Amino acid sequence: MKRNVYGKHGLAALLLSLVLLLGAVPALAGTYSFVGDLCGFSESSPLSYNGTEFYYTANQQLYINGVYAGEYEKFERDEDNDPWSPTEGTGSNLTTTGLSGSWTTDADIMYFIVKGGSCTSPNGYVELYAWESGDMRSGDFSVISGSAGVSHVSLYNAVPIPGALWLLGSGIGALVIGRRRTRRS
Repeated sequence: MKRNVYGKHGLAALLLSLVLLLGAVPALAGTYSFVGDLCGFSESSPLSYNGTEFYYTANQQLYINGVYAGEYEKFERDEDNDPWSPTEGTGSNLTTTGLSGSWTTDADIMYFIVKGGSCTSPNGYVELYAWESGDMRSGDFSVISGSAGVSHVSLYNAVPIPGALWLLGSGIGALVIGRRRTRRS
């Protein structure tokens, strides 16, 4: 006769991990928050947010904790105001209306920057947005600190481990513990 390896504790752990994982599903809609306008921040005086420091260089590069972030994708409008196009063609797209818009991409995005004009002009801005919860492959923006037209949007994929993976890992751990207890008895 074959013995049930998982036992009732293992089955309970499996059900609990499924409930926790399904509980994370409703948070799929992406939420990004405005961090701040990076104009005026530099290596010697970075913008601090949730224990992380940001600054933007004159040659349009984002640095996070002193390290160049590396863009996943950059949408740029050329001098003739032709339609927006990505610089690398990696499956991303962008739509804008005035000073707002949205983007989608085929990679998870942790931060994105919306830039318009120059930091030296009165209506220029470099706005930083950070991922808060849900889907990391799409986001919306509405310019807060400036009035110049959007000149480019850059996406950065410095990605943390999503919460759902932690939940799944804890469920698997509970299964292993349940199995060990069943074997001992």
